[in-house]
Amino acid sequence: MHVLSFSAAVLLLLLTPGPTNTLMMLAGYGRGWRGALTLIAAELAGYLLVIVPVLLVAAPALALYPSALVWARGVAAVWVLFLSWRLWYAANRPPAPGGDLDGLRVFLTTALNPKAPIIALVIMPQIPFVELLPWLVLFSGFVVLAANLWLIAGAQAARGAGRRLGPGIVRRLAAAGLFGFALLLASSSVHAMA
Repeated sequence: MHVLSFSAAVLLLLLTPGPTNTLMMLAGYGRGWRGALTLIAAELAGYLLVIVPVLLVAAPALALYPSALVWARGVAAVWVLFLSWRLWYAANRPPAPGGDLDGLRVFLTTALNPKAPIIALVIMPQIPFVELLPWLVLFSGFVVLAANLWLIAGAQAARGAGRRLGPGIVRRLAAAGLFGFALLLASSSVHAMA
């Protein structure tokens, strides 16, 4: 794969709204850009925790057992649905100091994000691990860039629209977005099983 096509594909996927990006934007809204920067390490760790083993171990196994990917999508849908439910009911509570999103939640959401196996199985070159290291470094840089953009978007929303939209409304909007994403994941899993 050429570096430009790899870069375009990774950036497009990382900038697409999804569960991790929703949490990062919400963290930027609640904590501000600087206050939420530590969550980027959790996001990167979540992606790498999935991508590296999928590349090294799961890619050959998935060729033998394609239903495993369907079940993984189902687990991800349940997690995103749970996050949606928590955000919806957290809308009535006052925001926690510094925001109520922690690194563990971002890590788990990213690890269960269907983007990670897509990146591993479709975008990453299928080459020996040593040759893969520069691609993983480039990917990591794009994760940091995209995460910063989502944090900045959330912080800007808090500055501008945040005066008109309170934290409760922002949480409910994020919960609705996560709920829609969970439905998409669940329907694709059910469709694949049929």
